[in-house]
Amino acid sequence: MIYHFIGDSHASVFSGVGTQEKPFMQFSIPYTMLSEIPGFISYNIGAATAYNLYNKLNILEHMLTCINKVDYVFLCFGEVDCRAHLIKQADLQNKPIEEIIEECVDRYFRVPLYMQKMGYNVGIWGPIASTPDELKYPGPLFGTNIQRNMVTNHFTKCLQKLCEKHKIPLLSIFVDMLDEHLNTNPYYIMDHIHLSQTAMPLIRKRLSDLQLTTSNR
Repeated sequence: MIYHFIGDSHASVFSGVGTQEKPFMQFSIPYTMLSEIPGFISYNIGAATAYNLYNKLNILEHMLTCINKVDYVFLCFGEVDCRAHLIKQADLQNKPIEEIIEECVDRYFRVPLYMQKMGYNVGIWGPIASTPDELKYPGPLFGTNIQRNMVTNHFTKCLQKLCEKHKIPLLSIFVDMLDEHLNTNPYYIMDHIHLSQTAMPLIRKRLSDLQLTTSNR
């Protein structure tokens, strides 16, 4: 069985390369890379949010035609939403942040359900812990590291609830990346926001814990 990871730039960690010493970012729109990790293939479709992913079904469907239905396909989206949009939208709309998060997750989840109906073994890669404040990320950023991680925590719990309901595996190392105060450990970050290969042992452990079996033999 092969694991396919389709996402924005955060799918790049599944290429098996990229460290703090030698950063690597997989090309996009759409770019397929046979991973350095046997049994993994990663796909970067470019900038995309979980909130609007359903609008990119044409890109996803094109990729899926090349994927064997005995394999697993993981969707890798949501970090951008948690870092750059959800807190901002809660402020702009004057709504509780939980309501904004839940709306985003509900919209996102239409995509794995669509893929599941197509007959694919689909999984979700949960968004990672947000960029540490000390890394001074120059891009879109709202809230403190702890506030963003609280958003990511609720986002992940909402995903978990839907995944359990629809028997879709959720792969996440979010909690493994945090200290006791909900700060992100920069050890796992390659640049400002992307995972380094230092996170791969955690990913392998969590993937093994899922004990995945395919339903399409």
